[in-house]
Amino acid sequence: MTQRATAKETKSNEYWIYPNATKALEIALYYGFTPHAPVSIEKADLDFAKGLVSEEIPGPHILPQEEISMLRSTFLKSQPQLPLMIIRERKEHKRAEYIIEAIGTSRSIADVSVIKTAYEILRSEGYENIELEVNSLGDKDSFARFTRELTAYFRKHITELDPECRQKFKKGAIDILTCEHEGCQKLKHNAPKPMNYLSESSRTHFKEVLEMLEMSSLPFTINSTLLDNYGFASQVIFKMYVLEEGKKLPTIIGRGTRWAGLAKKIGIKKDVPGVTAVICVKKPQEVKPAKIRKPQFYFIQMGQEAKLRSLTLIEILRREKIPVYHSLTKDKLSVQLMSAEHLRVPFLLIMGQKESIENTVLIREMSNRSQETIKITQVCE
Repeated sequence: MTQRATAKETKSNEYWIYPNATKALEIALYYGFTPHAPVSIEKADLDFAKGLVSEEIPGPHILPQEEISMLRSTFLKSQPQLPLMIIRERKEHKRAEYIIEAIGTSRSIADVSVIKTAYEILRSEGYENIELEVNSLGDKDSFARFTRELTAYFRKHITELDPECRQKFKKGAIDILTCEHEGCQKLKHNAPKPMNYLSESSRTHFKEVLEMLEMSSLPFTINSTLLDNYGFASQVIFKMYVLEEGKKLPTIIGRGTRWAGLAKKIGIKKDVPGVTAVICVKKPQEVKPAKIRKPQFYFIQMGQEAKLRSLTLIEILRREKIPVYHSLTKDKLSVQLMSAEHLRVPFLLIMGQKESIENTVLIREMSNRSQETIKITQVCE
């Protein structure tokens, strides 16, 4: 390449203008999420959602009726291009919450994209030392096996349970795992864990999520008792919290899960999977116009190693306010190239297995196909 076209050297007079943007929206845009209007919940959505949430969950939480409403309004009348990567705002009891979701994909990179975006928005709010806990319930069959074993376990130890937990057991064994009675703690500790019953595909999905979290510099711990939203959750569940001075209990600032089966409840023949995070910001964010330069780059990743490092590259670019197009849920080179050509970007950023190992990226100029390989740290120079 006769003249290296790194991101900061590329000039453009074209911008995206968002008249009612917030800081959260700006961050989400870099990760490929676009703003969406608040959902309109109908009585039918509430009826379909009945029984999916067993008890009130403190802090920000996913409402299945919102997801059902989203599916109904989006998929019953048309077939949108998938995946849908969206962020929307929910105003709840004088606090602002953001819902970040990827709908229509079962790929593990979608889970981590949602988690990473939520994490970065919370960090921008001033939260420090954010704790991230993750667990996996597996697919429908995995969770059914776990539930059977858990029920048999607590039935065997029913006389050792606190009276309140014996009443919970009549409705189902899983809610006992949220018990805080001292006498039940040993039983909970020795109870079956959902990860021990994962199918091979569920185990692979969870392994990929953990690898990507690690590569994206997102510290996490595995919490095998994390079972939020188990009525409609599938595969990965996560929550984020901080330990605040003067408070005995952690402050939960985010929750999320992958979900499945909701589409079929409302008559959509083919299931539409999704992954959703809900985060709580400290106070309603200032709304002001945002002017974001349209991307001059399209990032193409080839192979699992490149996919593992993709969010790291996007975060490096985001911190320099350099947007980039990408389709991280797509694997085929031809599909990604077609998207890049359709968007008429002047440059490609390409990462394959070789580049991911060497911590480099290949920059290709679309007009003459000239290209050059540089270190990732040089992209923003």
